[in-house]
Amino acid sequence: EIVYEPGFQGLLSALDEKVSLTRNGKPLDVDEQLSLRSLDEVTLDLTPIVNQLAAQTENIQNVGLRVETRLSLEGLDQMKAILKDKLKITSE
Repeated sequence: EIVYEPGFQGLLSALDEKVSLTRNGKPLDVDEQLSLRSLDEVTLDLTPIVNQLAAQTENIQNVGLRVETRLSLEGLDQMKAILKDKLKITSE
């Protein structure tokens, strides 16, 4: 969840389209995603969202990120560095 500063008129939309599941650095196609049996072999690439957030940090109050502890995340360290105390992470 992204909470914007009061008065900010823009927003980052279609966040689900800005992330991808990858295996060995390559995005999985729809069939590969549907055939997954475990999260052990894949990574959720947050890099495109991180890049968008970096351009809007002054317009963001905070970001809530709920993570599945079994899922590896690419770009999380960059997100932490960019958002600092604006990022609130909860684990499931």
